[in-house]
Amino acid sequence: MAYVRGNDMYRVDLAARTERGGTLDVSEFVALEPALRLQLDLRQVGAERYQAALVRPRDFKPGVKLPVIVQAYCGPTVTVVHQSLAQNLLAQWIADHGFLVVKFDGRGTPLRDRAW
Repeated sequence: MAYVRGNDMYRVDLAARTERGGTLDVSEFVALEPALRLQLDLRQVGAERYQAALVRPRDFKPGVKLPVIVQAYCGPTVTVVHQSLAQNLLAQWIADHGFLVVKFDGRGTPLRDRAW
């Protein structure tokens, strides 16, 4: 079993569950290392300050050129730029296979004021 907290995913050994009440003794896994860590940069780019996210491979080496995949949705109801493991899990998987993944929130994005 795994659970997510912030940008980290943790593995939990269900064998550590106690028989009485089926609860987990959290003291046995509180200090576990994350099983997956995002390589995520969040930025605002351009004169219009578009929200952008850049997901790099976990073994990224500066100076190495990689193909880029751009994900943009400029509709009225959805944002694609999030600081969340759950929202970037697929992008991290793609990046780990040798790509840079860039996400943009366009002008139709919610949570921005009318002047933007």
